[in-house]
Amino acid sequence: MRKLSQKLRSRRGASITFALLLFLVCAVVSSVVIVAATTASGRLSQLARMDQRYYAVNSAAELLCDVFTGSADSPAPSVTVTRDKDGTVDTDAAMSNSTDALLVDASKKLAEALEKGEPVTLDAINLASSIEGDPLACTINGIIQKNGLLEFTIKNTAGVAGTTYTLKLTLASNVKRTELPDNAVRYTVSWKLHSIEKVRAQPSGSDS
Repeated sequence: MRKLSQKLRSRRGASITFALLLFLVCAVVSSVVIVAATTASGRLSQLARMDQRYYAVNSAAELLCDVFTGSADSPAPSVTVTRDKDGTVDTDAAMSNSTDALLVDASKKLAEALEKGEPVTLDAINLASSIEGDPLACTINGIIQKNGLLEFTIKNTAGVAGTTYTLKLTLASNVKRTELPDNAVRYTVSWKLHSIEKVRAQPSGSDS
């Protein structure tokens, strides 16, 4: 009985038990830290890619503004469009400070919209590049309203977390209409920024 009591009170081996317990606690804590760090790293990588798509949409809007309204180094360009009585459209070869095909096409479509009194849709534009092999693409759709406003919708749908980024850019037209002989009409067109929305992010497939 005395030997059993002594064994119960003995402290031999307690340090080993404490060391094992401490090791177990440290292992659990280390595992939690590693998992948290790995998760955070993945989220930061995803966030960086999403930021790139966000900036791609903004950059596309800035590019359109430069094309249509000019930059700090040059005044707003203008295009001269002539429409004949049979509906034929001619564009004056001489343009003010720009030879951009998109600007010419939009100015032609503007003259058409004003003549018809109804909206006219521009051809869609696709801008494509990539980040580390991941597609980075913007689609630009434009429509000219019968009041002369040009509305661009810029959308990026490259698929991190199914996120779609959308921006709406609206340009106002300044038009000088001149009647010419033989029932022809000349339009001198320039553009200025009307409004620009902030980039909106939403899950792909959801309603706007």
